[in-house]
Amino acid sequence: MFANYRWLLGLGLLVTLSGNAQDLHFKTTAPAWVDGAHSNSYSQIGNPAVDVSVNVASAGSSQTFTLGTPKGVSTGLQLAVNFAMTGDTKVVTITFAEGVQGLSFSIFGIDRGANSQDKVTISGSIGRRGSTPTLNPSAYVTVSGNTLTGTADDPGSAASGVAFGGYVDKVTITFGCGPDSPANPTAQGITIGHLSWSGPLPVELISVTAKPQGRGIQLAWTTASERNAGQYTVERSRDLTEFTALTTLPAGGTTDQRQTYGFSDEWPLDGTNYYRLRQVDVDGRSTYSKIVAATATDSEPILEVLGNPTDKSAIRVYTRNLPDSIFQLLTSTGQLYALNTAIDSDGTLRLTPPASLLPGTYWLRADAAGLRISRPVIIR
Repeated sequence: MFANYRWLLGLGLLVTLSGNAQDLHFKTTAPAWVDGAHSNSYSQIGNPAVDVSVNVASAGSSQTFTLGTPKGVSTGLQLAVNFAMTGDTKVVTITFAEGVQGLSFSIFGIDRGANSQDKVTISGSIGRRGSTPTLNPSAYVTVSGNTLTGTADDPGSAASGVAFGGYVDKVTITFGCGPDSPANPTAQGITIGHLSWSGPLPVELISVTAKPQGRGIQLAWTTASERNAGQYTVERSRDLTEFTALTTLPAGGTTDQRQTYGFSDEWPLDGTNYYRLRQVDVDGRSTYSKIVAATATDSEPILEVLGNPTDKSAIRVYTRNLPDSIFQLLTSTGQLYALNTAIDSDGTLRLTPPASLLPGTYWLRADAAGLRISRPVIIR
């Protein structure tokens, strides 16, 4: 009847998977888990430190914890349960006061016995957004989505790995019976391994938007909280492959107050413009926001000389709504110079004459589809 408890009897002989200290060790982190308790709270633990609460609840009909569990053991938080019905579950909720990155842990003992089958579902979230873990099952477990189900009898306490690549502030672990469990399963159990993470969430973004405004594009973003946030760099791309930095703005540092930021791209590219934020912590670590897109709606042809007076070897210009333009440089005496055109990474044009130009005032001429625009250029 208690075949599934064999893994519980040998826990004192097992060691954790990692040689590094865990951020939350259920047996030794103060205040240590009290045997039989259904919740515990930890203040400022881990590196970096964060408040964490753990709660164990029941869902379904009457069901009994056995062997003095839940309790902290050498490998984690042990749960031993005699489920009354196959639809019953135990739900472990781990809540972080601030989001953490790279959360990982193991789950020991998921298997299938003669009269029981373990099923464990893991989900995470950051704010209102879900976060899906990567699961690495043991030899006695199969994976379907974010659920681990026992397929064979585990003779010891095999470990299945769980890792969140992004940020989470809440993790829910639901332990119950698999689809092949009998109507009245025998006692069964798992151990949720100690927790490790790499750091708190530096910035909780509520929204990032990009909208046409006049002849440019207005970007705006709002944060719910910031932790050691140093700065934001607005980056733009024309093809989602290469991004170019447009500007850098200081962040709010550490605050729980809502912060709103904005930047106007006065020189958007033709067609669709793609934007993202690069948020940099005060310690140099960085993360990226989601990508947003917008297209400037102003159809007026634009030709602007950037940096005037300019260098005699090249002229930088910004153009929009001037497709397939031919550029020439006109001297005060009426002489025309053809110009070679290259596109810089930020979408501006670099116009190069065949030879160095003498200092003076010239006229830059752009001809496109029957339209001609001219702008003065001063060569140093």
